Amino acid sequence: MLTSSTFFNINSVVKLPLIIFTALLYLSFGEFTFFLEKTNLVVAGMFIPEGISLAMGLLYGPWMALGVLIGQFLLAALNDTPYLTSVLLGMSNALCLLLALSIYRKYRINFSFDSFSDYAHLVLVSIFVQQALSALLGHFILFCTGEILATQVSSSVLSWWTANALACFLITPLILIFASKSESIFAYPGKLWVAPALILVLIFLRFDFLDTNLVDFPVFPFLLPLLAWIAFTRAFGLLLLTTVIGYSGIEYATAFGIGPLDAFGEFAFVGLNFISFGILLPIMFACILFKEKDKYEKQITELANKQTIRADNREKQLLGTLNALSKARDNETGNHIIRTQNYVLLLARQLKKNGHYNELLSPIFMHNLFQAAPLHDIGKVGIPDDILLFPGPLSAEKWKIMQTHAMIGEEILGSVIKSEGNITDTMVIAKNIAGGHHEKWDGTGYPRGVKGKKIPLAARIMALADMYDALVSSRVYKKAWTHAEAVAEIKKLSGSHFDPKIVKAFLQIKDTFKNINKKYQD
Repeated sequence: MLTSSTFFNINSVVKLPLIIFTALLYLSFGEFTFFLEKTNLVVAGMFIPEGISLAMGLLYGPWMALGVLIGQFLLAALNDTPYLTSVLLGMSNALCLLLALSIYRKYRINFSFDSFSDYAHLVLVSIFVQQALSALLGHFILFCTGEILATQVSSSVLSWWTANALACFLITPLILIFASKSESIFAYPGKLWVAPALILVLIFLRFDFLDTNLVDFPVFPFLLPLLAWIAFTRAFGLLLLTTVIGYSGIEYATAFGIGPLDAFGEFAFVGLNFISFGILLPIMFACILFKEKDKYEKQITELANKQTIRADNREKQLLGTLNALSKARDNETGNHIIRTQNYVLLLARQLKKNGHYNELLSPIFMHNLFQAAPLHDIGKVGIPDDILLFPGPLSAEKWKIMQTHAMIGEEILGSVIKSEGNITDTMVIAKNIAGGHHEKWDGTGYPRGVKGKKIPLAARIMALADMYDALVSSRVYKKAWTHAEAVAEIKKLSGSHFDPKIVKAFLQIKDTFKNINKKYQD
């Protein structure tokens, strides 16, 4: 965010190039304003250099006041003002700029124009403090040096004040708004480098610069590189292009008696003023509105991100708690959870690679599947120890009780989702896995005996992963099968116990399964 403390740093290093640049801007656009006023090509009564100098001061700090002093001195001197008066006028404008910058700094006014209140603060200080004082001091200097009569002061003060105030009202905000886009020179991508060339050609054609007498307009050599820089800076270039096209259209249409100025008759110059403000004001206010919109959208995005992070952290804490609960009552090892997590992720990726279940196997689904996998046997917390820890094959009666762990797990996770409001994709997948990973493709599994695609995909994937790990792991009541034996068994059960597409994916990556089993052995 751009703030007054960013701009106004009295300890900042003096940057001579910026001071010289500010002086040249002030001088060039001062002469440019005088020239265009004489040829009726720009808004009368708006002193552009004051708007530019205020923007430079806000952007680069109080040292730019020195550039204003130099620029004002040269501008006055080139227009036949005595040197002493020129120096005093330069000092007066520089001091008024420093005063305005100090006020901005004291009240920490924000110049990024995120709202209309920022714009109002800028206008109030610049118009009613800086420029009002500038007009009074300037005329006091002119009167004391004999450059103006007492009878001329009242009307001239008002003209001076309004000319400077209008520049701060219109030019300064536009520069600050576009400068905040951080556009750099040569910002046009690829072949769009022809855009600035087109802008410069239009300017030459519009104002007939090529035929301009350098005696009548001596600062043209300074203005030309400035216009080139503006054209090559994309944001300012677009503003310059629309302005040139707008004025060209107005002038040529008027020449044919159909333009908006034609209705003003002999007061066409006044009409041009109204139209100019009609062009500049909507551009400026539109920029501020867009900035304000961007500000609120950014705030909403940041709030949404915070809420997402908070929800993710809560989910991680909940999953961690449930995992700890599951491990406390599970007769499997911790490495079993790591292995099955990796197995299910490998299977999901291979299914995706094969073009199966693409509508379900999104990156988010696979991430959630990986996170949910450790909870597949959480229902074992409800199985009595004499059954859960029995060191051998279970009787038919005890096996029936053991089978209830699938429904118990589903009910536990369902209760967590319902009571805590944790309706996340991970928890839903965990619930589906817990209740369905013992179902079989042909419908002969438990607890519900559902078959085929009615079994959730996450549960079908876990069924194969859990079976493979159980086969290749040793238990007190059985020896571990070899990898080849486990692969043969799973292949044999394709279409009966397992989804054939998942078996196909498994056979394609069976060696990776073997490596994972070896890496995370008990």
